[in-house]
Amino acid sequence: MRRLKKRIALPAASIVLIAAIVSALIRVSFLSPNKETGREEEKAAREEKPLPFEIGEKFLYRVNYGIIKVGEIEFEYLGREKIDGIWQDVIRLGSNVNILRLFQIESEELVYIDADTYLPVKVQRRVNYSGTRELILEIYQQEEGRVRITQEKDGITEEKLLEAEPPIHNALALYFLYPFELEAEALGETYEFNLPTRKINIKLKKLERVPARETVEEFYILESLPPRRFRIWLNKTERMPQRIEIRAFLGKIVITRI
Repeated sequence: MRRLKKRIALPAASIVLIAAIVSALIRVSFLSPNKETGREEEKAAREEKPLPFEIGEKFLYRVNYGIIKVGEIEFEYLGREKIDGIWQDVIRLGSNVNILRLFQIESEELVYIDADTYLPVKVQRRVNYSGTRELILEIYQQEEGRVRITQEKDGITEEKLLEAEPPIHNALALYFLYPFELEAEALGETYEFNLPTRKINIKLKKLERVPARETVEEFYILESLPPRRFRIWLNKTERMPQRIEIRAFLGKIVITRI
C-alpha cells in the first residue's frame, strides 16, 4: 500500500467535492498584493515551481442525481500567495445543487494548498443549506496531526479539534486533486488517504479508453475500498477527473466535466 507523498502534478480539477455537496460556501480574505519585493519573490517562486494552472482558469462540472441534472460545480484557480512564510496555491470551488427540490445547497469554498507538499493548509467555506447559512474555517496543523474547526451557525460559534495521523488530507484532495503520479504498471495498487475523521483506501483499478468531450481518451479508473462508495475517472494526459460517481441515498450522484 502506498502512502501519500508529494504529488508530481497538481491535477486541475474543477468540481463539487462531496464536501461541497455536503458542506460548503466559503468566504475568504486574501492578502493584498505586495510591492516590488513581493513581486520579485512571487516571480522567483513561480520560476522555481510552475503554477499548476493559469491564474483565473476555470473548469465546469455537471452534477446529476441518477439521470436528473441537479446542479453545477465551478473550479477556479486564483493563483499563488505567500502566507505566513508558505507559498500556497489558492483554489475556489462554487456549487449550486438542488436535488428534487428537497435538498438544496449553495456553497463557495476557498482552499489553500501548500505549493510544495500539496497538502491542505486552510479551508474556508460559506454554505447556504436550504436557507440555513453556515460559515466554516478549517486550519490544518500537519506537524501536530490536528485540524482546528470553527463553525458559525445561527449566531452561535463552535470550535472543535480533530486529531488524525499526518499527513492529513481533505475531500478536495480525495476527489479532485489526486496526489499520486499514476502509471499503467501500478494497476492494482492501493493508496491511502488520511481524512480528519477516517482513513480511505483507493485502488487503481484499470486503464480504459472512454468517449469524452467529442473524442476518445484514456482514463485511470480509481475506486474506493471497501465498500465501493465512489469511483473516479482520471484523465491520463491532463490528470483531471472527467467523471466521479458517488453512492447516495436511493441512487447515485454523478459529477461530469463539461
